[in-house]
Amino acid sequence: MTFNNINVSHSNVGVLNTGSIKKVDVALTAITQAGNPELSAAITTFTNAVLAHADVVAQAKDNIVGLVEVIASEATQSPEKRRKYLVRPVILEIATLVSGVADLASLFDRVRPILEAAFN
Repeated sequence: MTFNNINVSHSNVGVLNTGSIKKVDVALTAITQAGNPELSAAITTFTNAVLAHADVVAQAKDNIVGLVEVIASEATQSPEKRRKYLVRPVILEIATLVSGVADLASLFDRVRPILEAAFN
């Protein structure tokens, strides 16, 4: 299953919450159209990596995508309307959830500064 920005393999369809994935996908398009393609690309890359990773169980993928949904949704707001207090703990939780998967943790270490800059 392919959305505009997010790819979900057929083996994950029915196992993952495609509603959350769709919301992230819609937000990514809005973020790009609002003039922040770097943020959109960072969220897209990270989300696709999580969804494709064989070592992450479906429940953990759903949890991470749900957290990414919060970030992406808030990022569609103008900078002055973004709820920074809501996003900062979400970023920390994602870091915790991916800490046991070396390549995802490394990718998140590269994506995290982009996310944090969007909410400073």
